[in-house]
Amino acid sequence: MRLKNKYFSFFLFFILAIFSFCKKKEPEPMLKCTTEYDTWFSITQSYLVTNNMAIPNGRSPFIDLSKWSTCSKAPSCVNVNSIWVNGTKLFTYCNWYTLSYGDTLNQFQHPPFIWQINGTSDFPSFTKAIYDSIPQFYKYNLLPDTISKSGTTSIQLGGKNADEAIIFIKSNSTNAYFGIISADSSLYTVNTPTVLVANANATLSVTYRKYRDTTVNFKLMKFAVSANYSKVIYVKN
Repeated sequence: MRLKNKYFSFFLFFILAIFSFCKKKEPEPMLKCTTEYDTWFSITQSYLVTNNMAIPNGRSPFIDLSKWSTCSKAPSCVNVNSIWVNGTKLFTYCNWYTLSYGDTLNQFQHPPFIWQINGTSDFPSFTKAIYDSIPQFYKYNLLPDTISKSGTTSIQLGGKNADEAIIFIKSNSTNAYFGIISADSSLYTVNTPTVLVANANATLSVTYRKYRDTTVNFKLMKFAVSANYSKVIYVKN
């Protein structure tokens, strides 16, 4: 009797194991993919700082349009028919994965800056007027002539009509130092920029930028105006 029970238990275990193995596996829920966009529409007034003077060096638009799937994370260009600023049609090109637009505008144009986007099924058509004034950096004459690679250098700041200040130092095509702070800051300290090339010239740029977020057809877009002041300096050890 015990032997029969033993065989029966083994047989029952064997049947249950086969049933468990052959049981249909529930399908995994499908991941819903969505498309995300990165959009910047900006106008920048450039100045060259020399002999303590800020010389206007052109006013140009820049647009950054890119998209990616939340599933693949691989970015790609956004397709639009055309983009205009104050009646000027912008040249378009796809740089890596960003659709960029670069032209020189009349530097004497003043707000409003009217953006007109003729879209496609990929991106909405809309017109947006930006009334923000170009920011100003009024301490450009205090920018240093040299900075120290092994120590610290203080940069006097002061501007208006801006949300943030961007400090960028570039000594060649690959070596650069970057910092971003509030536009209310009166001083920025460059701390040991070891990435810069010593005993060589570099370009120090201070950019004051004002931007605003706007939702168009449920897409978040950033519109900005900025002023860039550049000066050739010397990097010492």
